[in-house]
Amino acid sequence: MQANIGNIADVMATIEGVVGSVGRLPGVPDYAPREPMASAVRRLGPDLDPVVASLTSIQQSLSGLRADSGPLAASLRQLDADLGALQRDVGEGQALLAEYRTTAQRARAVTTQTRHDLSTDLTETRLLVVLVGLFFIAGQIVPLALSNLFFERAKNAVPSSSPAVDGPPFDPV
Repeated sequence: MQANIGNIADVMATIEGVVGSVGRLPGVPDYAPREPMASAVRRLGPDLDPVVASLTSIQQSLSGLRADSGPLAASLRQLDADLGALQRDVGEGQALLAEYRTTAQRARAVTTQTRHDLSTDLTETRLLVVLVGLFFIAGQIVPLALSNLFFERAKNAVPSSSPAVDGPPFDPV
């Protein structure tokens, strides 16, 4: 940097020499600065050294930041992809939960209907059992009445002193 400033100061000294020579010509304004520009530029060099050092340090920090930001950028891209996948999974999970909710509502409706139907079927089955029992009892009355009638006639038809009958008379009832 110092070499560049020195070169610039030399060029400025040359330009000032030309301008000073032109200023000595008749009718041309005289160029006579209090301090030559080349001296001011040379004095600027030491003042710029801390700025150059700071800029160099910043450049190194930015290089380090660029090197460190590469993996960070990759991690952020992966995080973005993972968040997208998570969002899709959550959407699918919500859809699945809605489907489960609908299925549970249908199952509840079927259960309620089945419970009602079973209650009705149980009442009908009890009534049917009672009716079958009554028909069974009614069906037993006819044979019982016929057997009483048959044995009553048989008792009246056979004399009590008959030699075929040994023992007490038969009483069917």
